[in-house]
Amino acid sequence: MAISKENINFLFDIMKFYDEQYNKIADNCFNEVSRALNEICETYLYKQDVSVLPFGVYAIKNNYQVLEPMEFYCVLKQDREILEKERVQKLNLRRKKNKLKSIYTDITSESKEYAMTAIDVAKNITKEMERYVGEEDKIYFKNNVIFIKFHIEDDIYINVNIYVVYDFNDDGVFEFSKLGYRFKENSAQLLENIKQKNLRTKGNYLLFCRLIKMLELELVMSNQSKLYLSNKSMFMENVLYNVPDKFFEGTDFCEIFKYVLNYLKQCEIEQILIPDGQNTPMFKNNWYYANSFFVSLIKKLTYLYNNTDILIKEALEAREENENAENSSGNIEQNEKDEEKSVKKINIKTKE
Repeated sequence: MAISKENINFLFDIMKFYDEQYNKIADNCFNEVSRALNEICETYLYKQDVSVLPFGVYAIKNNYQVLEPMEFYCVLKQDREILEKERVQKLNLRRKKNKLKSIYTDITSESKEYAMTAIDVAKNITKEMERYVGEEDKIYFKNNVIFIKFHIEDDIYINVNIYVVYDFNDDGVFEFSKLGYRFKENSAQLLENIKQKNLRTKGNYLLFCRLIKMLELELVMSNQSKLYLSNKSMFMENVLYNVPDKFFEGTDFCEIFKYVLNYLKQCEIEQILIPDGQNTPMFKNNWYYANSFFVSLIKKLTYLYNNTDILIKEALEAREENENAENSSGNIEQNEKDEEKSVKKINIKTKE
């Protein structure tokens, strides 16, 4: 049974609720990290020509709650000869893995004059970012990536990944390692293409991406899936960019869901490209976006299209049961307290 319009509207209400809860928090954190990175690059790394490019779903304001990590690229303009130095450096770092604190470069020393690798820049940014994080926050780096976990409030945490990337030819095509996988992409063009598609579809493209992220999370939280694809950088945005604009037209999201699903089901996996203008296939074996992820996405979309109404019904019933159980528990506790008060009053009267 296809998802109903009533439940589509219900899901949009839920999204609006979470937007009100989390968007301001996310925007504030994103802006503060961006400001800190720019200050560090302008003050300490200006001789190395390092600039900051906000990236990922927060840069295009398409995060669902604060589940996905924030991403920033620190762009290092360098010659390809630096790669040999980086290779040797990584080898030495492995040998000194238990003595990482002793290999920090003094950021104020003249040693900054030599050609810096992505690892050098990551070390220096980590050292300077320590001034911006709180006692309950965590920060460390590995190779070309700085990892930060901010404890915002209560149980709200935001993960930030800062990648140091190379721009060898000054053409905007960055080369870098993303969690062990080598990337080569025009990152700024990718973001611009996504923004333009969203304008052409009157916002439906990114809105639909967030709708799917929310539904996928429900599958994970209900133990119907172990893999949350949306944790992968720009996963939904990249895949759904390949769906023609015409399938995002209109206001009937039940129809949009059907058109998107049917289009993707007839696609060959080689047709799905990263939308940075380089015609780079998104999915490969043993790659950041593995072939199995696309297969998993099609299965999830098919299941969600046919079963979302049931999922919502079950979720509402479960919530009602929990509320009734809590109310019942509260009533029992209140009755016990009333009985205690009654006993105390009786005892007092007896003593009198």
